[in-house]
Parts: sequence; C-alpha cells; structure tokens
Amino acid sequence: MIRNAKLISALLLTIGLNVACGNGSEEQSLSSAESGSLPACQITAACNQALPTLAKAKGFNGFYNKILTKLGKPLHRGRDIIVTPGAPVWIQAKFTYGLLDSDLHHENIDIYLSQGCNSPMKKIGYGFTSNDGENNPVDGVEDSGGRIYVNLATLGIKDLPIGRHRVVLVVQGDNSMTELYITVVDPRQKIAVADIDGTLTESELAAAVDVLGGEAPARANSVAAIRALVAKGYHILYLTARPEWLGTETRKWLTAQGFPIGTIRTTDSKVGANGAPATAFKLKELDLLIAQTGIVPDFGIGNKATDVAAYAQAGIPAVGTYYHDLAADLEGGTGFSDYSSLVADFQATDKVCQ
Repeated sequence: MIRNAKLISALLLTIGLNVACGNGSEEQSLSSAESGSLPACQITAACNQALPTLAKAKGFNGFYNKILTKLGKPLHRGRDIIVTPGAPVWIQAKFTYGLLDSDLHHENIDIYLSQGCNSPMKKIGYGFTSNDGENNPVDGVEDSGGRIYVNLATLGIKDLPIGRHRVVLVVQGDNSMTELYITVVDPRQKIAVADIDGTLTESELAAAVDVLGGEAPARANSVAAIRALVAKGYHILYLTARPEWLGTETRKWLTAQGFPIGTIRTTDSKVGANGAPATAFKLKELDLLIAQTGIVPDFGIGNKATDVAAYAQAGIPAVGTYYHDLAADLEGGTGFSDYSSLVADFQATDKVCQ
C-alpha cells in the first residue's frame, strides 16, 4: 500500500535537485531562488585527492588483533550518506579482515575529510572500533563489532555545504583504509533508485563474480540509461541487497563500467538478503531517506518482485518504476527487456536543474 500521507508531505518539500549535468560527477550549491524554482546544475571534480603522507603504521593492540590481521586482506567498508543541510552527519564504517570477515576490535581509526571533493584531504579526528553492542544503533545499523560511529559535529565539523564530500578512514595499526561519501542535498533534489544485481548486471549472480575476482558485465545500454537521468539532474541511489563486505567492490565495479557517481547502500549483514528480507531492507533504506530528507524518489529501477514491493510501499510513483524482464504484478510499473527504451524515456523527461 502506498503511504499517501508520507508521499504528499514529502512531495511538498521536493521540487528540485542538486546534481551534476553531463559528466557523471555531481555537486550542487543551494539556489538563492525561491523554493519552487530549480537549483542550478553544477559540476564538481572527481574525488581522487591523494592522502597526506601517513605516519608509520603503529601496530595493533593485543595479540588477537595482530593474529587477526594476518588471516587475510582487509574488508573494511564505509556507509555512504545522504542528508539535507544542517542535519546530523554520522560517520559509520566497519573494519574486518579475512574470508571470515573477522571484526577488528578496539583500534584507532584516523578520519580524513575533503569538503566538496575539491579540497585536500585533512585529518579531522579519529574513531575507535567496537566490541559487539558497545554503541547504540545509528540509522538502524546495529553495532555488530568492529564498527565506528562518529558524529561529525563532535569533531568540529558542522553544516557541511551542499555537495559531495569524501571521507577516508585509515586503520592506525597497518594503514589499511576504506572510504565513504557524504552527499548533502538541497531539499528539492530529485533522486532515482537503481538495484544492481540482475538489474544493472547481466546476471543475478554478479556478486559471486566479484567475490571470485572477476568483473560481471553490465547490461547493454544500462550505463547510458543511468547517465541520461544524471544529465537531467537526478542523484542516483544504488540500493543493493548485497552483503556489506562487498561495498568496496561494488563501488569499483560501478566506476569501471562507467556508471555515474551516486550513493551506494548495501545491507549491513555478512550474507546479504533475498526474498522478504530484501524487501524489508530496501524499504527501511527508502523510509530512512524520506524521513531524513523529505525526498521521495521519482524513479525506481529493479528486476525482482522484492523491488516492486519496496518501491510501491515507499511511495515511489508507479509511473516512474521500471522492471527488467519481470513476470510479476508490477503494480502499475513498466516492464522492459532492452535498456535502449529507457534511454529514450529518460532523455525525454524534463530537466530538473537549470
């Protein structure tokens, strides 16, 4: 059932956007025009700044952590963020090693920030990895150990400007690292949601290919379709029920295939989700987006009944939902088998920035 009250109230807040037009990277400053007008389209540089020279790795606290980090490569991952100006910004990340995804407990994590992705990386503070349950949940993410939860305000960073901001997190013990991106959006921002496995990839098993070190192919013209939305001014939320530890590989895959910059959200579990749990995960993330920003996405792209259910229950307009080769009740959405039709549809939509 579509949540009409939520949809109506949120749509009153969302008559605009903040995204790049044309080159796949995005940043938006708040328009000085009236709230009903469209914000200006802006382009920002890629977030590829080098880190400052790191101090020599300090080694780890305790025998357990020293052994743990010898069991396999780091599988650290950060959680991308979408907020509106003035909202609290929580840095969340998990630090693990090896095939068993074993948690790193009670170690210092240095936090570096580049505001706007066009300034040098600067160390702004540090976090401390947890044991299970040491922290209260933030945004519904339970403390399963090896996590940091840091409110940027406690580090003296308040009111980040509208745009995309890069955060790099470095383990002091061995200088291994991960990253995440904070996207601060105008409340009028327009957003499109896209599933990944089986939707943007040719196979529903693409995640397994990533695990084995391969590179799953993208569906023909899927990159062009998503780029067409970005060119119109939409910010892309890549919403996948993959396990959390595949977050870094997911970002690499999207970049390698040429998909435009966006926000990436995986589950916070080690095994991912299928069926009803996948619907629950995606609905939770969409509800969180709406609650924190007031923005109901205009478009949703998927390939499974779980996507249909999540998009419909979150209030994404059925006319804006598209499903690849799905033999199911689409609840008013559009089925398609060739992304070239979506490219044409998206190129024909109105621009939502000026």
